[in-house]
Amino acid sequence: MPRNRHRRLAVKGNDPGQLNQCLSLQVSEYAETASGFAENVWVTVDSAVWAEVTEEGGEVYIAADGDRADRRVVIRIHPRAGVAPTITQFVWGSRAFVVEAVVSTPDRAWLQCHCKEAALDG
Repeated sequence: MPRNRHRRLAVKGNDPGQLNQCLSLQVSEYAETASGFAENVWVTVDSAVWAEVTEEGGEVYIAADGDRADRRVVIRIHPRAGVAPTITQFVWGSRAFVVEAVVSTPDRAWLQCHCKEAALDG
């Protein structure tokens, strides 16, 4: 592989200018309700996480109570602690995406979070 071509590929994949969306990062915690029961709530831990959001596709299927859409995205961020499947979600405008898998790039420069759209509480 020619040296120049390799350099272009590396720059394209590691360009921080591609982090052009500001998202909120939330974690799942349990809170006690007034009646004494534990309830799962989302708590914002960072309201300004810069990311690249890429639509990954999804599927539409028919359920007993109507059609459902299953939308998926890949959210790329700088590495950080605390991002884990099922207990972390990103909020992007009026949309919420629960993290299903987290993959570090080979050079450990980025975290790629594979997410599924979920209902936004509140």
